[in-house]
Amino acid sequence: MGIQKTQLNLRKVVDLLIITAFYGIVGLFIGLGIGRVSFSIKNVLFAIFPFFHGLRWFVETYIILILIAPFINKCINNIDKKSFDILLLIQIGIFSLWYSFGLSSPVLDDGYGIINFITLYLIGAYISLFKDQIRFLKNSTITIFVYIVLCLVGIFILSFFINPFGYAFILVLIQSVLIFICFMRLKLGCNSYINIISSTVFDVYFIHSDIYTSKFLIFKIFKGSSMFNSFWMIPHLFIVIVMFFILGFFAFSIRKKLFSLSIDRFLDSRIKLNRKINI
Repeated sequence: MGIQKTQLNLRKVVDLLIITAFYGIVGLFIGLGIGRVSFSIKNVLFAIFPFFHGLRWFVETYIILILIAPFINKCINNIDKKSFDILLLIQIGIFSLWYSFGLSSPVLDDGYGIINFITLYLIGAYISLFKDQIRFLKNSTITIFVYIVLCLVGIFILSFFINPFGYAFILVLIQSVLIFICFMRLKLGCNSYINIISSTVFDVYFIHSDIYTSKFLIFKIFKGSSMFNSFWMIPHLFIVIVMFFILGFFAFSIRKKLFSLSIDRFLDSRIKLNRKINI
């Protein structure tokens, strides 16, 4: 989603819904196969539409962001830097700082909802539009890395008194922005390997976050429970991460092939669905 785009893309939303339903059904069959769930119309519906069951929060929130992003873009591209400064102060002050002080904030979702997505989107847009005018960005990468470590230390210390791990917590928010800046500075160019990995990330997300698939893989296949309090826990963790990406790559390849022979052909023929709506 580029900040210059002011067109509504309904096809992207439909694609996400279909991918979600696809992995929901696959996960349900795995759950049936390992005896973790029984077959019922209710379970099938929740597999196809997991949002009704309080699952797949990321997909749900991302779809909402896709729908409202063109309207946000139209607003932020028509205001000056001073107005954007005030907008960010209000957004972060109400939905991050207020929450971080443990007060009864307006939205108590720990940053998992659309409000925090909008906050991050606005920060990214602000950096993109005014990067040459932001003094902080002139700091060296080493200095920014030190700030990241300080945020980690701060979160660790605060964890003895409060729960500072919510996505909207101010130190977590700052840390995510700092990491974004570090990646923004990498001059990787067009790398085919990175493109391959990035194309599979969404499929990796579906596999590792499915209520049936993830537990089956982590505890049955990768024997995760045997690694608790083990010296090999951290190495095992990294091996499992790599294995999930490998599985995600194969899942992505199979899904793309299946979709290209069926669903994509049907959706490509729907002219109105593929027409972008100007905002």
